[in-house]
Amino acid sequence: MKKGLTDVTMMNSEGKLDVVKVGLRAESIEGFSGHSDRRQIINYIVQLMPKPERVVVCHGERAKCLSIANFIQRRCEVQTLVPSVMETFRLL
Repeated sequence: MKKGLTDVTMMNSEGKLDVVKVGLRAESIEGFSGHSDRRQIINYIVQLMPKPERVVVCHGERAKCLSIANFIQRRCEVQTLVPSVMETFRLL
């Protein structure tokens, strides 16, 4: 959601619903489409200035995600991550 959320209802470790405050800022990236093909995505990443520190590939078949992540890592010298379903990681 572009406007961002201020809180989210989530289930805690005890199976009860808790409201969690969200302290994130939503940003728009101009020139990027969620329907871009492999070539367009790679060209977009190559042209980004400054170069990103990390790219998270998380949409599509796992084998395809791993393939494009590997290519981005080699071609652009950018760290990539392909999380598994339900895997969590910290964005810093």
